[in-house]
Amino acid sequence: DVEEVSAEAVTMPKAISLATLAAFKSEPLKYFGQLVAFKGLTIAAYDSYKNPSLTDGVDTVACYKLSLDDAAFPIGTKVNATLIAGYFNGPQFVGDPAGIVEAGGAGKDSYKYPAYGEKGEYTLANKWIFTNIQDNFASNMPAPADMARGMVAKDGKMYFINRQNGSFTVVDGATGKMLAPVKITGEHLFEAASTDAETGEVTWGACATLAYNDVKLDQAGHFLIGGCVSGGNRVQIYKVDIATGAATEVVNDRLYDYPDFELEGAATAWRFDAFNVYGDVDSKAIIMAADANSFYVYYWEINNGKAGEAQRINCTPEGTDVSLIVKDGAPTVTAFGTAPQIFPIDFDYFYVDGWNTLPMLFDMDGTLVQDFATVPTGVKVGMPGDTCTMNTGHNGLCEFQVGEEYYLVMAATNTVGSPTSAFALYKFADEN
Repeated sequence: DVEEVSAEAVTMPKAISLATLAAFKSEPLKYFGQLVAFKGLTIAAYDSYKNPSLTDGVDTVACYKLSLDDAAFPIGTKVNATLIAGYFNGPQFVGDPAGIVEAGGAGKDSYKYPAYGEKGEYTLANKWIFTNIQDNFASNMPAPADMARGMVAKDGKMYFINRQNGSFTVVDGATGKMLAPVKITGEHLFEAASTDAETGEVTWGACATLAYNDVKLDQAGHFLIGGCVSGGNRVQIYKVDIATGAATEVVNDRLYDYPDFELEGAATAWRFDAFNVYGDVDSKAIIMAADANSFYVYYWEINNGKAGEAQRINCTPEGTDVSLIVKDGAPTVTAFGTAPQIFPIDFDYFYVDGWNTLPMLFDMDGTLVQDFATVPTGVKVGMPGDTCTMNTGHNGLCEFQVGEEYYLVMAATNTVGSPTSAFALYKFADEN
């Protein structure tokens, strides 16, 4: 068949990722001859003809007939590339050196933050920023859109879990520079076995709604990863050796096998988008997850790297005024809501912050210890004329200490609120 297309359709590049290109080994002609565009690739090597190989840290594709100036673009340079996709024993690129330009690096936020504290003793200064306003975000995304949902910071580095290729994107916290990624490895990660009743043959299949969906650190600094779990999926949490990427199992449990956990007969209604941990999983720890579809929290006690049976906490025990734990006391709200985050602060207390709720502090009996329904509204924020009203739908909080003073910071408005992406900072009276 012959189809007429406009010249514009021929010359407009198709924005894809190397992982997308490399995935079509069974369909090698899918992008053949098409003009494709990439943001934030790195020059990995040159051949004897000065043809570069480009990498995203996991996949690498060679270029031919390019003859790039290796002095102007040394190995390690981050570039944006517009090239023609080809195929010969695997994906490759051909094109013109003009199709390679240096990618924008970390920028600076020019906003001057005011001094904070009773005596103006605290100041904020931006180290670096990636933003569409500075046109450097697309070249420095930690993963393709919707593929990085969790991040932890350790030893001056930020580790984003990349759901697209099961790896950690590593960012230098001081400079914003992308460092070498860490590929997560292990047999049958986020999979479950099934056995054929007649033949006894064992097969493995995906066992997570979204694998590689979250990452947390325990108090000993161990990296833990989990998936988004819904329905009859298994709750699977792995510890990852950040030096090698090797993953070992900590939790592998299926709530469907606990008949007492049925939610009014809907045994497949659970959904955990995230998890959290307190303690040291190599000795004693607790791993917790809040259910998006109820006011239940589930947890596993970990001893010497092994999980006990799942246990459940009802966060609306008899006598609880549910209106206290939901925004504006909405009486129709019956669940934490989309992607609730949970934050155990020790073995006795935990916060939950859900889509339908303000942050709440509970004890292990599910008793509401502190709600934030009375958080002051109209709080002044940095931008002149702006005020901030706590809302729901943007989850996250953290307790932290500066010197001998103790603080709580929490998400206050989300990206569609005003002001966008604001955070509320509170000071505790003392360490208790």
